[in-house]
Amino acid sequence: SMVLHNSSQTLVAEEILGHVPSDYAQMLLYGIFALIGLPVNISTLIYMVKRYRHAKSFLLLLHINLNISDILVLGLYVPGLIGWLVTLEWRGGEYLCKFMRFVDAFVFAISSNIMVCIALYRLSALRYPLWVNAVGHSRVPRMLIIAWSLAVITMLPQMFVWNEVKFSHITQCVTVWTEIINTGNTLSEEELRNMKLYSIQNAIIIFYIPLMILVACYVLILKVSGRK
Repeated sequence: SMVLHNSSQTLVAEEILGHVPSDYAQMLLYGIFALIGLPVNISTLIYMVKRYRHAKSFLLLLHINLNISDILVLGLYVPGLIGWLVTLEWRGGEYLCKFMRFVDAFVFAISSNIMVCIALYRLSALRYPLWVNAVGHSRVPRMLIIAWSLAVITMLPQMFVWNEVKFSHITQCVTVWTEIINTGNTLSEEELRNMKLYSIQNAIIIFYIPLMILVACYVLILKVSGRK
């Protein structure tokens, strides 16, 4: 079968399993990202951790966490994409299917959350510098714990939405709705609504809410900077 994949849906077409030229281009591109990006990010992480040990900086702690989220994207999400492009089918089993789809969503959720934390810290440090210096040692780690926890909790539905399913002669890791469609059945109104809600929820949590907070924070930062 020819398989088309994105972050929320996998469509299976019952044709002959095989690669197309764009598959090789994507494999090369993602491979370059991983081979270059991982060593650079790991060396940057080591450097920042060493700096943090000598000078406890709240902003540096936030950037260390952002760097870790980048490493997770390059070390987990990108290799997963390359593996799928190589095999064009799922060979990891039911539990790994659920876990990897959770990881795919989680790595982007935590990246967005950490960027929000950085924006909130910069705004607070600019508007209330004395307050941040006084309570930052407890508030910043607490903010990071909340960010990581929210990323885990909000992405847990992935564990219930994705399944390993055998379509004719190939096996794929697909959503419950794709499974229904590709087995020749029609989605009920409730199933169609749930599929749309799932996609909207992911987009809102990973992209739109963080974007709105970031825009609001940096607009306020520009206003405060302009007054000074």
